Amino acid sequence: MMLHGIGILIPWSSFITIAVEYYVCFKLRKPTPHGGEETPYARDFLKYLATASQGPNLLLNMLNLFFTFGDGLATRIFVCIIIVCVICAITMAFIFVDTSSWINGFFWLTVVLVVLLNAANGVYQNSLFGIAADLPPNVTASIMIGNNICGVFCAIVAIITRAASTTPEASAMAYFSVSLLLMIACGFSFMLLRRSAFYQYYVNKVGKEKRKNGTSKEIQDDSGKRTTEKIFDKLSDYYEVMQTGGIQLLNVWLVLFVTLAVFPAIQAEVRPRDDFIVPKEYFELITSFFSFGFFAMCGAMLSGWIHWPSPRSLVVAAALRLIFIPFFLACNYRPMTRRWPVLIANEWAFIVGGALLAFVSGHFASLAMTYAPRVVAPSKSRSAGMLAAFFLVIGLCSGIATTYLEAYIMENLGPIKPLKLGDATGDMCAAFNKTA
Repeated sequence: MMLHGIGILIPWSSFITIAVEYYVCFKLRKPTPHGGEETPYARDFLKYLATASQGPNLLLNMLNLFFTFGDGLATRIFVCIIIVCVICAITMAFIFVDTSSWINGFFWLTVVLVVLLNAANGVYQNSLFGIAADLPPNVTASIMIGNNICGVFCAIVAIITRAASTTPEASAMAYFSVSLLLMIACGFSFMLLRRSAFYQYYVNKVGKEKRKNGTSKEIQDDSGKRTTEKIFDKLSDYYEVMQTGGIQLLNVWLVLFVTLAVFPAIQAEVRPRDDFIVPKEYFELITSFFSFGFFAMCGAMLSGWIHWPSPRSLVVAAALRLIFIPFFLACNYRPMTRRWPVLIANEWAFIVGGALLAFVSGHFASLAMTYAPRVVAPSKSRSAGMLAAFFLVIGLCSGIATTYLEAYIMENLGPIKPLKLGDATGDMCAAFNKTA
């Protein structure tokens, strides 16, 4: 299941990691005799990317909770993997197409691909956590570890490609080729998992528990059988899960909300001093992306051995993490345009804070996702797992939405005058040695 944890995020991680270098600074800039010229599509691409990703993800997660479409969870996983593979292949094909004469069309094509990608990923993730809920707790933890390994891997690839001064096309090809190969591997690994005695034992065990308790008219397994379970029956199940395990669903949301309210939008825009040991061109890759992925992975792995905080006290620890939001805003975030004084100028304080944020994020998220299906009756474990995955996505969306408010407050409501009002995309593209 660790491989699937990587597979859930690798295509999307490839998009966001390559977004500035490939899309903003290359594909969506208008070529001119004196270099690239900024277009509205390049300037607003990251905002469109965030909206096009999390909206469909949330919607499809919600639909996946209530509608079976006549098929089981396994069928949905296979279909989603195929869709993601096709999108990766289409994206790779357009690397070799000159789109400078139809930037508008290419922009909207990319947005549509992102919508489809995240819709498929939303169903994939929700279904996977639903199945994992029927299996031992370490399976859910493995998925969370895989999520964080994906972050480490993408950061390492980004550092290598930046150090090698590769072209945007070569970088994009590297990312999406790896994504395609990993998704194919996920498809084959899930086929093997379903045939294993381990998997069959636990799925049949939960099925017997459901029949014993009479929780549905016809047990929906993952084999693709139709179910007579109605939406109101599912609502009843989810209501019972909320009553018993609602605090764990709150934990899932709270952990992901705080994390996404800070990473990557805020952390990646904290700037170092000129004489800092980490060069500026690698600062955000090493201190934000690589550091977050590595320490979140360590935290998720630790959850397999240390189950602290307990299910009852986790909510207190998760709420205390809210302090990270003002902490990172007080660092050297957007130094040229901020209207608030920098209270934490020390880079090492920022780095240690980022490592701590990542570690407890990985640890608490894994615990919350593991606790959610365990604090309810065994017959409700799959419903709890899927509902926890839904709250995970709500946490992602609300955290990302909060970053817009944070940026507005820092750049518009403070008492001091900003140092500079510059061209955001021009500054970003300068890091890739492009003529802005």
